[in-house]
Amino acid sequence: MKNSIWKKLSFFPPIIVGMLTLVWANARNSLLHEHQQQPRKVVKTIPVTTSVVVPRIKSYGYAQPSRTWVGMSQVSGEVIYVHEKLKKGEIVHKGTVVVKIDPREYEINITKLNANSDRIDAQLEELRVSMENNKALLKIEQQSLEWNKREVERQKKLMRNNVAAQSTYEAQLRNFLAQKHRVRSLQNSLNLVPTQKKMLLTQKQEIAAQLQSAVRKLRYTKIRAPFTGLVTEVTVTQNQVAASGQVLLRVDDISVMEIEAQFWKKLDHLLPKNEKRILGKKLRENPQLLKQMGVQAKITWEGNGRRLIWHGDFVRFRDDIDPQTRSFGMVFAVYNTPQEDVPIDKRQFMVKGMFCEVVILGKKRAALCIPRHAMHSGNTVYFVDNNSRLQKRAIHVDFWQDNMAIIENLPNEYPKIIVSPVVPAVNNLHVMEGD
Repeated sequence: MKNSIWKKLSFFPPIIVGMLTLVWANARNSLLHEHQQQPRKVVKTIPVTTSVVVPRIKSYGYAQPSRTWVGMSQVSGEVIYVHEKLKKGEIVHKGTVVVKIDPREYEINITKLNANSDRIDAQLEELRVSMENNKALLKIEQQSLEWNKREVERQKKLMRNNVAAQSTYEAQLRNFLAQKHRVRSLQNSLNLVPTQKKMLLTQKQEIAAQLQSAVRKLRYTKIRAPFTGLVTEVTVTQNQVAASGQVLLRVDDISVMEIEAQFWKKLDHLLPKNEKRILGKKLRENPQLLKQMGVQAKITWEGNGRRLIWHGDFVRFRDDIDPQTRSFGMVFAVYNTPQEDVPIDKRQFMVKGMFCEVVILGKKRAALCIPRHAMHSGNTVYFVDNNSRLQKRAIHVDFWQDNMAIIENLPNEYPKIIVSPVVPAVNNLHVMEGD
């Protein structure tokens, strides 16, 4: 009985094993089929290759003259001459007399002062001659005084011996005293000569100072342009009376124009890494350093259907930082070539008030440019390896420019970069290039 039961039960295990084997084979084939049918992710890529990059930063600023001359009347008087080119928009050259003020009053004053100076010279000459005469006369009077002194002594002895009368002695004594007074008067006159001469010389110095001032005022009656420039304001006309200190005209020096532009970015990325260390204080002390290192500035103005471009030289930093924007100011110079024979609307030089674009161009160098949309959080980039697998790597971005991340140290382990969205973005994801 038992044997028959075990015989019946022994029939089921092979059947169960066969069924399990069949299920496992079907599942394996299904997985293989599913894996073979799974499509690859189609992505857009760019090759990991270098290109020539010119780092730059851009800002804007208004053109201003490097210096402005305010022509003021330093003397008062009637304006007798105004230069024919003293009009707004005209160019006047250095040394040109643009305005004349009536000089006659100042010429008369100079004549008076010259006459006073000549009078002082005559008085000094008179004093010199008088001093020489008094010296000669003093010698004579001193000799006469000695004779009178001896005569007084002789009359005194005669009077004591009752040979001469006392009245004779007294008369001789009076003569002696009178002669002594004359000698003393001459000596006093000679003693006063240095003081009198000093007083006359002081008066002459005063007249000389007044004469110098009068000559300077006479020179001020001719107002000359201190440099070649563009006339921007005229408030004087011929025959009007100009007051001292009155502003008559303004002239801008257009040979050198300045543009102050505000920048928010540092300048470090304009130079290769091995040259950045020389910036900072050295640049502030030596503005020509940027130019010497190959950094240039391009100044552009567009308006009235025209587009003008100049080369700019960095000349200085502003002395402060804008408290609101935290930007720093840089001043660039543009050197003009005046063209006074060309109408003002056709001239090829910069004038005051132009709103210009300022672009600082750094040194050219090789770098990898990655579009901003290909950069992911944490500066992560999706690369494609040689097996067409996605690989995520975080890289160091040296700087950003025109929505491109610029990388100087290139990762050379992967040939391509994915620039299209990938979901899900996991390492080793099988990808395929497509449009």
